[in-house]
Amino acid sequence: MEGFADFMDNYFVYIWLTVITVIISIFIVKGKKAIQIFSDIDKTKLIYAEKFASGYSTKSLRTKYGGASKTLHIMISDKELIIKTYLFGAHIAKMHDMLHRIPFENLISTELKKGRLFSKLFVRFKNEKGNQKEIVLMSNNNKEIKEILDNCMKQQKSN
Repeated sequence: MEGFADFMDNYFVYIWLTVITVIISIFIVKGKKAIQIFSDIDKTKLIYAEKFASGYSTKSLRTKYGGASKTLHIMISDKELIIKTYLFGAHIAKMHDMLHRIPFENLISTELKKGRLFSKLFVRFKNEKGNQKEIVLMSNNNKEIKEILDNCMKQQKSN
C-alpha cells in the first residue's frame, strides 16, 4: 500500500493531466463529427444570424430538460433554418437533439408563447425520415425569427 501512495504522490498531476487531455480530445473528435453537417453553409446567404441563444427539443423527457443554455447559434439562410453550437458542445447538443438543418419545405409551423421570464418560439418540422419534431428556441429576438420563418414558409408554399 505504501508503494501505491508513493506512486500517487509522484504521478498524481500527470495522471490527471492525461485524463483531462483524453476527455477534451473525445469532446473535440465527437464534436467535429457532429457538426460535419454544417460544413457547407454559405454564410453570404444568411438572412439572420444569432449566437448565444437557448433551446431544447421536445423529443423526450431527457432532451426537454437537458437543453442548451446560451450556446446555440440560430441562422436562417435563403433555404433553411440552421441550429448549431460550438465545437466543444456539439456532441452533447447532438445527444439532446439540438443540431438541425431544416429546409423551409419541412417547416410545419411556428408558435410564440410567453414564458415567465421570456418568450419561447416553438418550431414544428418534419425531419429527413418524415417524422414530426418540435424544438423550442429562446432568443432575444424570437418575434423577429418567427416573422422571418413565417415569411419563408409562405414563399415556399407559393412556389
